[in-house]
Amino acid sequence: LRLHDGKSQRKVLLNQLQHHTQYNGLTGWADVEALEASAGGAKLLLVHLESLGRSCHVNSANLFLVSPNLMARPVDQTMIIIEAKLKVHEGGPPVQARLVVDSGCQLEGVLSSDFVRRQGWQAIPSSVNIHTADGRQLHGLKHIVANSHLAPGFTRQVNYGVLDLPGFDGLLG
Repeated sequence: LRLHDGKSQRKVLLNQLQHHTQYNGLTGWADVEALEASAGGAKLLLVHLESLGRSCHVNSANLFLVSPNLMARPVDQTMIIIEAKLKVHEGGPPVQARLVVDSGCQLEGVLSSDFVRRQGWQAIPSSVNIHTADGRQLHGLKHIVANSHLAPGFTRQVNYGVLDLPGFDGLLG
């Protein structure tokens, strides 16, 4: 989030543009109020493109919220990112997390070890073994169980594995 000219703005990733494809993978800033107003259906929103130093109108269906340290990705590596509130059983308030949806994830979910450390949560050792995308097998994966508020009226308990995920708070399988 940032405050610019008296308005709250969110960082967004432009992706899946059919026309003006040169903008795919760029990041920019959009007014929070306009983003929230587009929740009921796609709308043209003004986005300030940092790298080009100019603004353009973009269909909200082609804007994706990004976490503070997420790098821009090319269009062939499209990611869907959701925001969730996680609450572990150790107590404390719910914590906002930005999770990349990964339908190929072997686990129900994965949290970044850096994210877990920043929250002060303790991961529990387990006997779970997983295969990574590069073919390695990890033994004794640590995990955290968290109530995950994924959408209004939809909360579920998710068993998250804990792995090094640079650039992401976590994955949701």
